[in-house]
Amino acid sequence: MTNSSLAYRCFCYTGYLGVQCNLPNPCTPNTCYNGGTCIATVNNASTSVIQSCQCPASQNFVGTYCEHYNPCISTPCLNGATCTYFINVTCFYRCNCPANYSGDQCQHSLTAVRCETFNVPDNCRNGGTCVVIGTTPQCYCTSLYTGVLCENPINMCDLRVCQNGGTCTVVNMTSVSCQCLSSYQGTYCEYSTNPCLIQPCMNGGQCIASGLTFSCNCAQTMYTGARCQTLITSPCLSNPV
Repeated sequence: MTNSSLAYRCFCYTGYLGVQCNLPNPCTPNTCYNGGTCIATVNNASTSVIQSCQCPASQNFVGTYCEHYNPCISTPCLNGATCTYFINVTCFYRCNCPANYSGDQCQHSLTAVRCETFNVPDNCRNGGTCVVIGTTPQCYCTSLYTGVLCENPINMCDLRVCQNGGTCTVVNMTSVSCQCLSSYQGTYCEYSTNPCLIQPCMNGGQCIASGLTFSCNCAQTMYTGARCQTLITSPCLSNPV
């Protein structure tokens, strides 16, 4: 649309962005999982666009595409510790313990004294350690048990290790089995069986799956690059003839 003799404005069709509608919208369709919102950001020069995912405010899901369940939601850290998640193929957590506490979940008090020191009966089960904190006896459980007396086996599936809708089954006290949806595979259902599912190729490029990887065939487009993201510059564009 021309709004003066020296300026114009382009109104883009669906799927394109930029001052001249020259940039494909990476959010068409939405590539974010678990209710995430896809956001396309165009640079000031309108020469490139970056895609990002804004995950739900609940923070139940995290990751580049909101594909990982946030293990900190289940508040695994004890005694006022701070939980921090990190992603390496799957999503794990670490506990930052306050002073005088230690352990994977900050479950051990550094000021605790074993019960036998005060001749206090040890009622802890399943390998739990009886300690006295102040004047109160308490059981420190191994990682496989929970409860006041370490009487209850922990349910490994409560850690939500199965991703992308996988169904968790406890195999034994130390491991689980994940039954994945048909579109995912891997020990924890962390890999898509079809890498072309999220439509990684831009501008009409053809996605070719090969195991867990993909390649883009840009032959029928005016674009090049690993994902057909770069417009081919033609010497004919200046119309020299």
